[in-house]
Amino acid sequence: MVRIAFFGIGVKDGHVMDHARSMLQDYDLSITVADSMALDENLDRLADFLQIVPTLDFMVIHVHGDVSYFRHFDELRKVLESSKCSALLVCGEFETTAKYRYLFRQDDAEYSIVRRFQEVGGDDNQYATAVWALKTFGGYDLEVPEAVMPMTEGYYHPDRGTKPLDEAVASISNDGRPVIAVFFHQRYWLVHNMKAIDRLIREIEDRGAEVFPIFTVSHENPVIGSMGLRRIIDNHLIKNGRSVIDCVVNTMGFSQTLVANPGCGEQMSEDNFFERLDVPVLQAITLFDDPKEWLESELGMNAADIAMGIVNPDTTGRSTPYRS
Repeated sequence: MVRIAFFGIGVKDGHVMDHARSMLQDYDLSITVADSMALDENLDRLADFLQIVPTLDFMVIHVHGDVSYFRHFDELRKVLESSKCSALLVCGEFETTAKYRYLFRQDDAEYSIVRRFQEVGGDDNQYATAVWALKTFGGYDLEVPEAVMPMTEGYYHPDRGTKPLDEAVASISNDGRPVIAVFFHQRYWLVHNMKAIDRLIREIEDRGAEVFPIFTVSHENPVIGSMGLRRIIDNHLIKNGRSVIDCVVNTMGFSQTLVANPGCGEQMSEDNFFERLDVPVLQAITLFDDPKEWLESELGMNAADIAMGIVNPDTTGRSTPYRS
């Protein structure tokens, strides 16, 4: 039995392994998924997960933001260090990814292969990761596929599909309706987690506006070929010195001007590229709690949601709309 786990810090997307699981049903493979928010809120569940870790062959840890968003990260790190489990940690902050390179027990060539699968993401690359694990830890005679490079940014609409940004900008109707851009993480599109974005698109259209949804990776990343949000704004959304849109609804949390400049987490950004659009930028708050738990909570938003969805975006002047 080959045992692997997919763990998210600041993300809830364990379902990204569903395709790999379905494709590899004939192999003796166990896939465990978990996320930091669920474990931080339930110490019994945390204890159970930490007991599972030493039995694993391999773990993928995806970090959105910083490892500190998982309050019990040091406990997980210590369990990994004392076990035989090989772990790959990938984070938008390149220094964080490099800092925890030592948790991956294989050589640099293998590290580069699997890191590429995980930084690129998508069904094909998650499948390739699982095949790599079966070959590496289970001794299966399998050929590990090459990484498949999906689009890192583009236009998306539930009815019209996906287009390159230049083609989509050229197709803006200019019929007098306001053009509302919706910014969302490429990862949502990549892992088929589009229900909330589709609903937002429909709501904007129902109010008579032309919607221009854009998926993106926040920062430039030569590994996956992403141009980052700054270049999308400067190269695609501003033409002849004027914005091609009238408003932005941004669903991405954190301070995007900082996230667009990966560093040690303490860097400053003097370039608020949102200002060059010269249009209102509204911050849509994304919650990570289970909807049922959120509805039943007396607190409403938890501390992580407030930090990611309100406090950090406010530093770049993004307005938080609300309805009383």
